[in-house]
Amino acid sequence: MRNLISKNVNLLKITIIGLFALFCVLYNENNVLAQEKQSEVSTLCLTESQEYNENDLMELVQQIGEEFKVENVKDLVIGTEVDCFNLDTQEIIKYLPILHKNECVFVAVIEQNGKLSISNDTEFYQKLLDSYNANETYMLYIEGNRIYAESENETLLLEDFSEGKKRKVPKVFSKSKFSEKVKYIKKKFDCKLEEISTNQRKIKLENAKKSINVLNNIEEVNMPNLVSSDSSNAKTKKCGITNFVKQDEKNCWAAVVATIVNYKKNKNLTAKNVSDRMGITGGANLRQTRDALNLYRVPYKMRSNKLSWNSLCDNIDSDRPFCLGLKASATDRHLVTGFGYAITSTGKKSVMLWDSNGFLRMMRYEGTEVSVTIDGKKFVWIETLY
Repeated sequence: MRNLISKNVNLLKITIIGLFALFCVLYNENNVLAQEKQSEVSTLCLTESQEYNENDLMELVQQIGEEFKVENVKDLVIGTEVDCFNLDTQEIIKYLPILHKNECVFVAVIEQNGKLSISNDTEFYQKLLDSYNANETYMLYIEGNRIYAESENETLLLEDFSEGKKRKVPKVFSKSKFSEKVKYIKKKFDCKLEEISTNQRKIKLENAKKSINVLNNIEEVNMPNLVSSDSSNAKTKKCGITNFVKQDEKNCWAAVVATIVNYKKNKNLTAKNVSDRMGITGGANLRQTRDALNLYRVPYKMRSNKLSWNSLCDNIDSDRPFCLGLKASATDRHLVTGFGYAITSTGKKSVMLWDSNGFLRMMRYEGTEVSVTIDGKKFVWIETLY
């Protein structure tokens, strides 16, 4: 809430009222939970957490909810953050579950540089909820392209996207006890950790109206507006794609081609159809992807950087989806389909993406480097077909 506090005395009073309301809600929650035990996972998170603007995030959440057909989008709630320590890239990733009736329907990701993205890639978070031991406190980390939740007594493998690659494990870490691993991460990332429970709920916003919503909707307290925003400035626009094609094995490029050609030519291609016609097994670069589109008589131009915001909007306004070339490392690249954009009432810009791994994503467009976190790695937009 500290991001919303200004020097204005009236806002300070409202904030005090809000804190009192939150206290009342949490008091009621404790009474109810004493009678009925709720799902609760405790994790080690940063003491000094990455700040984010809850208004902007919640407005983007509502936009993605509306675009992706979530029923009663105003019931979406931002859950408690879970910090994940990526030992492969030496970065800290903050995951924020977006809940609908206590079910995780989206996950927002905040990179260490503050960049935000949202997707319906909720598998690892759901597995954490399904697998945890209520008596344990877990630390989440990525090592060897695998996401783990480890406690004093057990290690949970939440997701494996290593594709069979050999693990490169720091011996000092992999052979250590849990307490030593915690010390290692504190030193490696120069941070302090504290225990946070996923039963602690964040604040919900409805059209700039502040309300508190805790687990199981125990009580809701309406409060005056903390910010004023002109919702007429908000805008979303997307191509009418309904046949989003999934990739087979390492042929994301072919899934992009099939998705675009099916939309523009009213076909029903699979990624395998495209790979077979091009005679390519596995991956392909951006030039080969352009050649494949030309083969289906859907000509595209290529550029070796991201699109400007105006060019991006022109493409979508002209009903023309585009291809983004993303790069995480020299050998780790990915192609996705851009099919829409969103602008919040405060002017924050985002791009709608189809990731052929089977996920819809919203990537914040700001700064010189535009990036999205996929499988715990930061992918930077470096090239485009448009």
